Amino acid sequence: MADNHLNLRVGQYALIRNNQGKILALRRSKSGLWSLPGGRLNSDERDWFGALKREVTEETGLEITSAKPISVEIVDDPYQVKYCVYFAVICSDTNNINLTDEHSEYRFADPGEVEFEYPHIEETIKEYLNYK
Repeated sequence: MADNHLNLRVGQYALIRNNQGKILALRRSKSGLWSLPGGRLNSDERDWFGALKREVTEETGLEITSAKPISVEIVDDPYQVKYCVYFAVICSDTNNINLTDEHSEYRFADPGEVEFEYPHIEETIKEYLNYK
């Protein structure tokens, strides 16, 4: 019998707010598109919180103190299908961001101030911030 189950990857992404309530956005160096901090789980990772902490620290230098899942979306783009799990995140300090070569710039933004790589990200942010 053929296996008809969907094979996909899992990514986790952080909604990090600064003191003004704006969300951290990162511009990808290769594509120039805006994204949230985070990324796919490695094949050996089973700890969501640990994987999210790893990704956020790698990409921004920030240290997560707590995270709560708030939304899940399935993304189907030209090179992969993945579950995107979004977390409301608290960091110990959002003033000292250190980007790697993966991102060229960062910005704390309100919804609509940057165009994210996936349209549903803005809706997720609006829901999180209780925008209508």
